[in-house]
Amino acid sequence: MITLKRLLTPGKTWKEQFVRYFVVGGIATVFDWAISFTLNFFGVWSSANGIFSGLEGILCGASGFAVGLCVNYVLSITVVFDNRSMKNVWHERIIFVAIALIGLLLHSAIIWICQNRAGMPFEMAKVTATAITLVWNFLSKKLTIFR
Repeated sequence: MITLKRLLTPGKTWKEQFVRYFVVGGIATVFDWAISFTLNFFGVWSSANGIFSGLEGILCGASGFAVGLCVNYVLSITVVFDNRSMKNVWHERIIFVAIALIGLLLHSAIIWICQNRAGMPFEMAKVTATAITLVWNFLSKKLTIFR
């Protein structure tokens, strides 16, 4: 039987860590999407007198992504990864954010391509970008920060 204590203990194997990261990613994604879709629904970025014309989807996505990043970091260090290879927590955070920023660029580029080249609606573009970014984030963090 799986206990709460076991669920809150970091994973030991790559498989266990990926499954946990997938769940943590799902939790962070709920936060990400809630922010993104709410901002998009209310036209927060499009109400700026056309300043962000054509970029509304990217800005909504980036805002949600930033909130999801914070949720992901806290859960990654507490319930996903069992080994933190960096002694200095600030170096760890800087690299975590750098990986996330690369992920954000990837995420934003995918949304833009999906919307502006493939003609996808924002919601479908967001789902596509999230799936690809999930793989990038897990592998890059596992291979650099949590070896």
